[in-house]
Parts: sequence; structure tokens; C-alpha cells
Amino acid sequence: MRYLGSGLRYRLKRTAAALFATFSDLEARRAIRKLIEHWERHGYGEWAAEEKASGRLVGKIGLHHHADWSAEEVKVEVGWLLARDAWGKGYATEGAAASLEDAFERVRLDRVLSIAQVENRRSVRVMERIGLSPVGRTRWRRTDVCWYAIDRDEWERRRGNDS
Repeated sequence: MRYLGSGLRYRLKRTAAALFATFSDLEARRAIRKLIEHWERHGYGEWAAEEKASGRLVGKIGLHHHADWSAEEVKVEVGWLLARDAWGKGYATEGAAASLEDAFERVRLDRVLSIAQVENRRSVRVMERIGLSPVGRTRWRRTDVCWYAIDRDEWERRRGNDS
């Protein structure tokens, strides 16, 4: 979560969240509504990430369409957002790999990308572990980002080698 958002508005929201430590009911309903609308509009979206042993919600992982992404024609990202205490347990890698399978098998996409702030080495390592290759760097949403991508053919080739 450390690498999501930028600018004064984001810092103010983050400070307020730290003070109150929880989403308000209204904010939670708005976030859920946005997730549902995304699924209805695109036929894919983000899934809740739960810790298997406890059933505790630890974040969200999945596919997201970024209408404002202009660095390349493809606008579908595989991404993850996890609670700090869930980092380093393989949840992002496991969920992102499942998301790629969904993207290429069910949704039938030809290419998927993943975007991270340049200094977010943990997310870059997840991108590499799931087989994405570096494409470039750009400025997006007022911050410097890098993006990685994988095409269906490469995903199928890598998957065939893993069998």
C-alpha cells in the first residue's frame, strides 16, 4: 500500500485514515460498488484475497482496466493490494498467477501488463516471478512508474515449460 497514490490529496486521505484507522461505512460501500461495476462493465476484476488458515481478508488481487493508461494500447493490469502483515507470504504471486490464468483462459485477453512505482521492488519481483518482462518507464498519475507485460503466447510457452 505504501506505493499507491501520490499528491497532496492522497497524503491528506492517508493521514486521515491513519487517524481513524478504518474505512467508514460509506467509503466501504463506495469501494464495493466500484468493484461490482468494474466486473459488470468488463467481465473481470479484482478478487478478495483471504488468508486460507484463518479466512481473514488480507487484500485484493486481480485484473483492472485503466482507461487513463496511455503508455501503450493495452489497458488491463494484473495487480495486488495487500495488508502489510500479509507481505512476503506469497499471496501476491499466487493470486497474480491465478489472475493471469483467468485473463488468458477465460477472458481471452492477448496481453496483460502490471504497473508499479519505480522504487517498489517487491511488486517488481512479483511481476518477474509470474513471468512478466520489463517494457518501460513513464510518468502516470503524477508519479514515476515502470511497467511489465506478458503476451498470451509467452504465457502459454512458460506454462508449457512448467508442466
